Amino acid sequence: MALWRIVALSPAAALQFNPSTMENVLLHTVQLDDQPMDCDLHPTEGLLASGVIDGHLALHSFGKEAAPQLRHKLKAHATSCRAARFSASGDLVYTASTDQSILAVDCGSGKAQARKKDAHDTAINRLACTGPTGLASGDDEGVVKLWDSRQSEAVATLEAHSDYVADLSVFSEKHCLLSVAGDGTLAVIDLRKNKIVAQSEGDADDELLSVAVLKGGKKVVCGSTSGVLNIWSWGFWNDCSDRFPGHPESVTALLRYDDDTILTGSSDGLIRVLSIQPNKMLGVLGEHADYPIERLAMSPDSNFLASASHDNTVKLWDLAQLAEEDDDEEEEGEEEEAAEGGKEAADAAAGAAAAAAGQSDSDEDEEEEGAAAGRKQQGAAPAAPAAGAAGTAAGAGRQAAAGGSSDEDSSDDDSDEGGKKKGRKRLKGQHRILSKKQAHKGNFFADLL
Repeated sequence: MALWRIVALSPAAALQFNPSTMENVLLHTVQLDDQPMDCDLHPTEGLLASGVIDGHLALHSFGKEAAPQLRHKLKAHATSCRAARFSASGDLVYTASTDQSILAVDCGSGKAQARKKDAHDTAINRLACTGPTGLASGDDEGVVKLWDSRQSEAVATLEAHSDYVADLSVFSEKHCLLSVAGDGTLAVIDLRKNKIVAQSEGDADDELLSVAVLKGGKKVVCGSTSGVLNIWSWGFWNDCSDRFPGHPESVTALLRYDDDTILTGSSDGLIRVLSIQPNKMLGVLGEHADYPIERLAMSPDSNFLASASHDNTVKLWDLAQLAEEDDDEEEEGEEEEAAEGGKEAADAAAGAAAAAAGQSDSDEDEEEEGAAAGRKQQGAAPAAPAAGAAGTAAGAGRQAAAGGSSDEDSSDDDSDEGGKKKGRKRLKGQHRILSKKQAHKGNFFADLL
């Protein structure tokens, strides 16, 4: 099966997802002993964490050129390891399991540092880091707990849903945690007040499986079992404001690539790239054959993507080429705008010169008519036309000077306008390459060993 499939929707889409220039987007394939349930990428280095259905946690180091190497492997839980998340500093990796416990593992030594037994009353599905010392967990009964690694007990226990928590996503700009569940509801939790501040109405016919925030916090996108993407407007939580169909099967994983673009993982084994409002399917990034994709994880610098699938592998993808393609498009756009600006300036100069020439001819005709009238009335000498011609030449000189000034002003205006356009284009592309590395440190349940 081909690595790339292109959906011909627009010239921009065709440029960004060109298989001839991005054929090496698949970097590595990490083979595991059993099915991965979750994966995550280290915030500052090339390190992959995989939670496996047999209860193991695997840590692999990797590079763009270097093949993945197993750094640590440990039996984290007696039953399935459903969730794995690095801490904000990257010193620890947290795991959660159907055995209802949460474990903290030191990334350097690969040894367990602390375990919180009976962290929930039922199996734990998802984890999310909410800050330097913060952690959130969601379980099979729809309960979300908020933790502070400096304390041994949860700082909040919230009955957010009536069915299993499928995904958790932190939106730090508004200090909120979003959770979606099998009851079809979306909940918004204020991390400063540690309470639920909003919740959507449930959909008994569809389960929400994944969630991401886009458009600077104005839109929330959720994947569902039906394959439809439900889009909410922030602050209007009763029902979604838009629906984007197109996935033939469940959207089990969803990530924000930038404010307008998402990456989705589906039960049909494909990783897709989509634009949100305008809603467009841009292309297929990669695949796990016909095996469902369980989770997706992206590095903070947006250079790498990890996809965990039922084929017992985690694949690593090179997303840096997407940013490179985008930069090329921005440069081409700037060159086109510069060329258009130069053409407009040349047209304006030609128009001004033509106007000056027309005015000069008109002045010459007026001078000749005036001279003829003077000869009839006063019997002036033939030198009068010469004087008129001299006046005409002076007038033409003045008009030419005025025309040159107009050309210069027009060119300057066009140059300023082109510079503003270029500035806007550069600002638009900057979000694709910004680094989001975090340097916070913290320990998990430090007093519980």
